[in-house]
Amino acid sequence: MTKIVPNGKVHPVAALFPMMSDEELGELAADIKENGLLTAIVLDEDGTLIDGRNRSAACELAGIKPIYEQLNGPDPVAFIMSSNDRRRHMKLGQRAMIAAKVRALMNNSSTTREVSKRAEVDQSYIARAAVILEYASEQAEGVISGAISLMDAYAEAQKRKKAVASEEGRMQRLRENAPDLAALVGEDRMSLSEAVGAMSAREQEAMDQARLVDQERQLATSHLEQIVSSLALPNWSVEQMAENYLSLYDLKHARSEITPEILATCADVLRKLSQNWNQKSVTKKPKK
Repeated sequence: MTKIVPNGKVHPVAALFPMMSDEELGELAADIKENGLLTAIVLDEDGTLIDGRNRSAACELAGIKPIYEQLNGPDPVAFIMSSNDRRRHMKLGQRAMIAAKVRALMNNSSTTREVSKRAEVDQSYIARAAVILEYASEQAEGVISGAISLMDAYAEAQKRKKAVASEEGRMQRLRENAPDLAALVGEDRMSLSEAVGAMSAREQEAMDQARLVDQERQLATSHLEQIVSSLALPNWSVEQMAENYLSLYDLKHARSEITPEILATCADVLRKLSQNWNQKSVTKKPKK
């Protein structure tokens, strides 16, 4: 079994949780020096620290060699949040802010419900924390450390949110995203409300168009995968595949007529795809 060693990196979600105070860290170091490290420091397969930043720092203070073990499970985020919730007496607001930052770190790929379940915090608190991150992000660390309450930071974020929604805020958004409409407002040829409405309509149209294009891509990809998987079975020759389809094809099960001309067109399309496939910028499925 390969011995796992730390690579000096800390998982970004683990880094969100505040470190112990110097006094608390000193007490932990003294305990480790007297009783040894009772809970191993958890690393992933690459050596990135998943759990145990405080224990690692305390071992260094105590002059004790740390004990490491590899993460057992595929979800480091769930493990980190569960471990820290068990070991720390964190306030609701602190946990909510960390949960919101975890969601932001994951590019909002997880829903508020999923993060809420992991952090064992009501979704409404995470929603407030998300508003703080968007409009008063400099207060987030204060909430996590406990120096600022979640509700105080949320009140400030709400004030800023309303300011952004004010006339100047809307005008600034127009200048950034639709300068032609902003110019019309400046020339008194369109009201601010009309311009904002027109910009929103544009944005919605662009989103709808992007969604349609993505749906078309998914459909075309699925169709091509089905065609290729049915025509390129491993260990089958071209002759065997053709003979198989010829022998099994039954007109009574067909939904449309297949003619030699149609088959020739299909062959031409596949031949053209084969000739031009290397021009695709991505030919391999991206890693998740």
